[in-house]
Amino acid sequence: MGLIRSGAVIALSSVLFLTLFLGNGLLTLTWSLEYDNVAPHVQNFSGGIFEDLGVRENIINDYQLMEDYCGSYDAYPYNRDEISLKVPCDIIRLGPDSVVNYSVSKFFYDVYNKEYDCSFWKCVKEADNGIFVLISAKANDYWKSKFKLAILASVILAGLLLLVLESKYSLFTITGILMMFSAFPYMKLNWVFGFLPEGSLTGLFVALFTKSYNVFLIMTIIGAVLLAIGIAFEFLGFGLKLSKLFGLFKSKDKVEEKETEDKGKKGDVALGEQSPVVSSKSPVEDREMFTKDEVKEIVRDEIEKIKTEKKIRGKVRKDMKEE
Repeated sequence: MGLIRSGAVIALSSVLFLTLFLGNGLLTLTWSLEYDNVAPHVQNFSGGIFEDLGVRENIINDYQLMEDYCGSYDAYPYNRDEISLKVPCDIIRLGPDSVVNYSVSKFFYDVYNKEYDCSFWKCVKEADNGIFVLISAKANDYWKSKFKLAILASVILAGLLLLVLESKYSLFTITGILMMFSAFPYMKLNWVFGFLPEGSLTGLFVALFTKSYNVFLIMTIIGAVLLAIGIAFEFLGFGLKLSKLFGLFKSKDKVEEKETEDKGKKGDVALGEQSPVVSSKSPVEDREMFTKDEVKEIVRDEIEKIKTEKKIRGKVRKDMKEE
C-alpha cells in the first residue's frame, strides 16, 4: 500500500509540474499580448512593413498634397500600398515623420482589434496576413482561455494529490516547490532570444514573451509563500507531537508518584498492625495518615469523649451540691 501511495504521489507531482510549466507559458503569452504591452514592441515590425511597401516614401512625397487637403477637411484619407487609414490634419501639420509614426501606430491598432470569423489556428493558417493574428486581440483571448484551463487542471491535480498524501500539510510544500521550479525557465527567456538573428520576425516573436520575467517573479513568490506555509504547518504538527509526548511523560511521572504514595501508606498500615505503638501525636496530627472515613470516625470518637467528660463533670457537681 505504501509503494502504491508513493508511486501515485510521484506521478501526480510530475503531471502537476508539467501543467504549472505550461500554465506559466500561457500566462506569459496572455500578459505579453495585452495591447499596451505588445504595441511598443511591434512598432518596429510594423515600421518594417511600411518600409517594404514604400509607405514612408509615399507619405513624404504626398505630404504637400496632404497639407493642401487639410485646408478644407479635418483628416486625409490614405488608401495606397494595401494600407487604408485616415490621418488627422492635426498630425499632418506636425510634419512627415509624425504622419509616418501615427500611420504605423494606427495600422497596428486596426490589425490588433480586427474581427475574425474563423478559429484562432485556422485564421493563422488561412488568413491573408495570418502572422498578424498571432499579435491580435483574438490571440490574447485564445491564450487566456487556455490559461484558465491550465488553472483548472492544476487545481484538480492538487486535489488528487491531497487525497493520496499521508500528511495533508505536505501539499503546500510540494506545490510551492513545483511552482518555483516550473517558473525558473522563464527567468532568462528574453536572454535566450538574444541569440536569435536580428529581423522583423525575430522582434515579433520576442514580443510574444516580453512578460516572461514578470511571470517568473510572481510564480516564484507564490511558490515561496506556499512552501513557507507548508513548513510552518509541519513544524506546528511536530510541536504538537512534542507537547503530547511531554504530556505523556508527565502523566507517567504522576502515576509513579501516586503508586509510591500508595505503597507507603500500605506499609505504614502493615507496621501498625504488627506492633501497635502509642503515637505521641495528637489525633488531629494523625488525621493526615488516615483516609477520609477514618478521619470522620476519629472525629466522632473525640466528640463522644468530650460529651462523656461533660456528663461526668455534671454528675460530680450535682453530687457535691446534694452533700
